[in-house]
Amino acid sequence: KEYFTGGKMKNDVFKNENLKELILKLTQKDIDELMEKSEKEEDRVFYNKLFNLILETKQEELIRKGIF
Repeated sequence: KEYFTGGKMKNDVFKNENLKELILKLTQKDIDELMEKSEKEEDRVFYNKLFNLILETKQEELIRKGIF
């Protein structure tokens, strides 16, 4: 999906969710697909780092809730 056009983010992306919630919903499959479509190594590195941040954030939330 294209979320950015002409340097401005489409408003419909944020109607019901904030950016953090959208990012945290990305799955390993989503990241893998983004990496496969990426032509630049730097983009693949970015998506890998993003997924690591997603995992870290979810783990911290579980620890705060006393689940992990």
